[in-house]
Amino acid sequence: MKRSKKIVPLWSSGKGILFLFMAICLVIGCFTQESQAQSMEGPDYAQHWAKETIVHWLEQGLANGYPDGSFKPDQPITRAEWMVFTNRVFGFETGSTGSFSDVKDGDWYAEEIGRAVAAGYIQGYEDNTVRPLKEVSRQETAVMIHRILELETRPEQAGTYVDEKNIAEWSRGAIGALTTKQLMGGYPDGRFRPERELTRAEAVVLLDQAKTTWEASQDIKLDDDGETFGPERGTERIGGDVIVSAQDTTLQNLIVEGDLIIDKSVGEGDVDLQNVKVQGTMQLHGGGSDSIRLKDSTVRLLVIDKEDGTVRVVAIGETAISETEVYSSANLEAAEGMTGDGFQYVTMDGGHLELRVVRAVIEQLQATENVKDSYLYLVENGEIIELVNNGELQVITMGNNDDRDRGGSGSGSGSGSGSKPAPIEADYMELTTDPETVVAGEDISVEFAVYRSDGTLDTAFDGEKEVTVSGYTSAPDGTVGTFAGTTLSGASVTATLVFHDGRASGNLSLHHAAEQTIQLEVSGVGVDTFTMTPEPAAVDRLILVQEPSTLVTENVVFDDQPIIQVVDEYGNPLTSLNTGTVQVEVQDSDTTEFSLKGNVTAAIEDGMAAFDDLALLGEGTGAILRFTTDITEVTTPLLSRPIEVRVFAGGDGSSEAPFLIESPVHLANMSKDLTAHYKLNADIKLSKDLSFYEDAGGWVPIGTTTEPFQGIFDGNGHTISDLRISRNADHQGLFGYVNDGEIKNIHLENAEVWSDASDNAGALAGTISTGVTVSNVSASGTVVGNGLIGGLIGSTSGTVIRSHFVSTDKVQGNQYVGGLVGVSNGDISESYADVNVMGWNSVGGLVGYNLGSVSRSYVSSSGTVEGDARIGGLIGHNFEEVSQSFANISVKGRTVVGGLVGYNDEVNGVVESYAAGVVTASESLAGGLVGGGEAVINSYYYQEPENGIGTKVETEAAMKNHKTYTDWKFLGYDEVTIDDAVWEIDEGVSFPTLIWRD
Repeated sequence: MKRSKKIVPLWSSGKGILFLFMAICLVIGCFTQESQAQSMEGPDYAQHWAKETIVHWLEQGLANGYPDGSFKPDQPITRAEWMVFTNRVFGFETGSTGSFSDVKDGDWYAEEIGRAVAAGYIQGYEDNTVRPLKEVSRQETAVMIHRILELETRPEQAGTYVDEKNIAEWSRGAIGALTTKQLMGGYPDGRFRPERELTRAEAVVLLDQAKTTWEASQDIKLDDDGETFGPERGTERIGGDVIVSAQDTTLQNLIVEGDLIIDKSVGEGDVDLQNVKVQGTMQLHGGGSDSIRLKDSTVRLLVIDKEDGTVRVVAIGETAISETEVYSSANLEAAEGMTGDGFQYVTMDGGHLELRVVRAVIEQLQATENVKDSYLYLVENGEIIELVNNGELQVITMGNNDDRDRGGSGSGSGSGSGSKPAPIEADYMELTTDPETVVAGEDISVEFAVYRSDGTLDTAFDGEKEVTVSGYTSAPDGTVGTFAGTTLSGASVTATLVFHDGRASGNLSLHHAAEQTIQLEVSGVGVDTFTMTPEPAAVDRLILVQEPSTLVTENVVFDDQPIIQVVDEYGNPLTSLNTGTVQVEVQDSDTTEFSLKGNVTAAIEDGMAAFDDLALLGEGTGAILRFTTDITEVTTPLLSRPIEVRVFAGGDGSSEAPFLIESPVHLANMSKDLTAHYKLNADIKLSKDLSFYEDAGGWVPIGTTTEPFQGIFDGNGHTISDLRISRNADHQGLFGYVNDGEIKNIHLENAEVWSDASDNAGALAGTISTGVTVSNVSASGTVVGNGLIGGLIGSTSGTVIRSHFVSTDKVQGNQYVGGLVGVSNGDISESYADVNVMGWNSVGGLVGYNLGSVSRSYVSSSGTVEGDARIGGLIGHNFEEVSQSFANISVKGRTVVGGLVGYNDEVNGVVESYAAGVVTASESLAGGLVGGGEAVINSYYYQEPENGIGTKVETEAAMKNHKTYTDWKFLGYDEVTIDDAVWEIDEGVSFPTLIWRD
């Protein structure tokens, strides 16, 4: 067999073998023979729903396990891993030169992404990223498979899921298409869960089924003489065309969605169809006088168009051909004993045609006006019920039809010599079984009757005969049933029956409550079939059709909620059962105390009980859920698989393996260990679910004055969004009180902290004590409190570097209010604020009240810094050195108002800095640079009022000229290199900026 689109496995190519091996090791693990040895309990997929496919993939080398012998079927798969799997399965080898901003040439997945782009199933995101290490969602995989298979979009089918409102518009058509093709479906609770990450097990099953569909959609060419194509049992669906170009070809057990083409290269050879359904057109361009035989097959349209010679088409058994178009001479023959509809409607079109109808009864035959000088022969009781002769067609009857002439000129005759008739032997059989109801596991009697070819009962058919049974299916528990005392198994079973006078009977018991077409073959006689659908037996037990998640976070509702099915002794679901309930509890554990949250009772509807809000409290492995029911027939409890309950997503809290944070609950659980190391492993949206808190004030800060946070928190470049606090208590923020330790690499987006009557509030922390370093931390949002209020930190005695705050509304308090920090007694460098700041006393764009150093920092904003007294664009009230910094923001107050500093108490307070914002004071002590105090060195200001503190720059052009700023180190001027530069300036275009500035 050859397919018109050749499927080439990736590993067949010599190019890139080493790279592929390394990539696959990284993606799905490589292991030695020893590591494959199964444990006493078997591999981790031994009881998994996807076991069969996983085993197939492992055996075929499509996937490997991990070094410990596991497969981790329920572990989410990343986009890069998905692309490796997909490229291997579909044989995508050609790469693309397209690039994404988050993919470097040396990345192990770079070539795989190139192949995915070239294959057309990956396009990337709008920001020119492909996010290879992001876990792939179900709706993303649906879109990718949809592109590969080139399916028609079916958005309406996505509406069949109860959570269809969660399905994105861009994936709706793809999800509907894959649903129609039965490649993807919903969970037992009716949800599709489009945003849920795809697991490794789901990935291999989906890709396995998609590969089968993809192969079935390809055209198939059969060009080897004597080939048999099609399964021995069951049915295979072919989505494309089947082209036969070889003689003596057999097609069996097929559904051909495209066309079946018998090519002219078949010549005078034979082609047999056995149980084949052609949904397209069957085209005959080849075949001879004894060639095309259709047994138990159906054809929508048969087209006969052979260049020369006559083709013979024989309908056998239950064959039905709806329409036949004849463009060349042919014989249409019904075999003896044919039970199907045969040739129903026939059209002849063309000149010099000869059509023989042998034993066939045709509902209607139409000869078009193109039919010239043509003949129709009715042979051996061949019959046309309705003849529409619009052309020149002569009808001649032959054989035992009394030589009738129907609708044209001509005559026919038949002759032959006589001989002694052959004895009539057993020719076929009939089955009888017609119980009113069939129940799984109960015996029904099957009656056999064997007939001669003349239709009489063969009373001489006696003794033990072999009967082969097939067509049955296995019940969910794997059993099948029995026939005549013989256990049914495999594809078929042979039993022995004793016949007497052509009759016999045997008991049949089927365990599967599903439609089954049973085929019974009596050796030497024939085959008969019947269809039956047993009903489920009596209630027997509970089973889990959806196991609860086996890895959960404490106090978080399971992703996979348990769904219970009531079944009979064979595992058949009792879908008509609508009474009773199922209860769940945690089975006692010897090592860990667990408890359940949520609704622990579920009603049985349609034989199923679904839980929807269960969560576990406790930490450890071995939490087992125990299910019972009030249905009296069920006495044995049902147990779930062991569940691991984690406080965090991974790690042990050490510096080498920090606790991993991936959810709001993980983040909140940091309060349980205030000295550990933590790493954020995903973006977190806090407003999504804070149901684990019973606190109307929202987020509960990590660390207090009595139990401060003293660990290491690495945000890992991730974002925590929608922090919400509304509570009148001191030390409010993501962290409450931090003493020692470090916080780094985190962005807080859209934070809101409302603590109107309390002190020490900031988006990141209320209070940072001595010994703490805050680096590369940013935040945006609104912070409101009483005193010591900062956009990022309320009060700090530690080090703050490369951090910033942007207000979406305002930073507001009474006194000691700063856009970044309310009160600082530590060091702040390379940081900035873009804010609206409002307060009463000691209010600054960066720091309200400064007792530490501030260097290389700035405030630049279209907003304002506004208050009563000691109001500054950078600092409200300063006691330490401020160096190499600037402020460009409007400043408003009553008294002691400065463009950079409101009041400066330090002898060497302001060094090499400038201010450019508008300064407004309603009373006294206002200055473009400093409102009150002295100690200004080599610093400048542009706006009025002029109070003699600092150097006034008279023109905007001068502000944009590096020569204005004496001894300042500008990059590119006065031989200042990148290593020594502090400032940079776009001469004549902009004011000076700090060189570290992003």
